[in-house]
Amino acid sequence: PICRTVTDAVYLLDEIVGYDVRDHRATKNAARFIPKGGYKQFLRTDGLRGKRLGIVRDPNLSPGSHGAISFEKHLATMRQKGATLVENHIFSNFLNISTVAEEIVLAYEFKRDLNIYLSELLQSPVHTLADIISFNTQHAMEISSVLAIAGYPGISVPAGYDTAGVPFGINFGGGRGSEPTLIEISYAFEQATKVRK
Repeated sequence: PICRTVTDAVYLLDEIVGYDVRDHRATKNAARFIPKGGYKQFLRTDGLRGKRLGIVRDPNLSPGSHGAISFEKHLATMRQKGATLVENHIFSNFLNISTVAEEIVLAYEFKRDLNIYLSELLQSPVHTLADIISFNTQHAMEISSVLAIAGYPGISVPAGYDTAGVPFGINFGGGRGSEPTLIEISYAFEQATKVRK
């Protein structure tokens, strides 16, 4: 979901997670990762303390650019708030991730069931897998696709505005079931930076 704040996203997440009879296989497996007491308990301002974060740099970001300078400031803030940063994480297909994602999605046998599920949604801008692929092509987000391919959780938090006033963000991602940790990290980052206007 797209929300104004990490808090809003977490409150919404608490409402939408759980078992769905129309998506038995996926939601049955995912439901085991939902923490007792929900996700709100992980909204902690000290959530960066003691965390170890791998840093993946955008190869398209020019050194010395406004975005690169903002990114470095945010890394310093994360360190100051107690995070250990591990530099130079690289994904082999980082620049070609959209093509890889489409190939993986199309390889699975769930296409028919997914189309049925999407066609029954009342309030949705997409009703078929083709709609999703078209939307993703028109609104490419290469960095978040890395997480989407594996089905791993991620959250984007506002990180600044470019010289034209266009917002940009930092994406925090993790492995399956890491939502509690991601909430701690992203909430602490959001509260420490207060970038969103």
